[in-house]
Amino acid sequence: MADNFSIPAAQISRMGKWSTDMMINSYLTTVPYQFMKGIAGFHTHTEYHIPRGIEEPCKELKDLVFPMVL
Repeated sequence: MADNFSIPAAQISRMGKWSTDMMINSYLTTVPYQFMKGIAGFHTHTEYHIPRGIEEPCKELKDLVFPMVL
């Protein structure tokens, strides 16, 4: 997760007291975020956030999805 915030690999490794191989195999994701953002047309050094939970679904929809909740 720290690699998502552009924290250098050396800092992540020091914090977890991991060897480079262990950190790469166990911690860092295989998704190249900068490449994925750039190829999708987004700025590569900009954080994007999609807020969740800002819309309240209607009661009918809630009842369909969660009939066991009163």
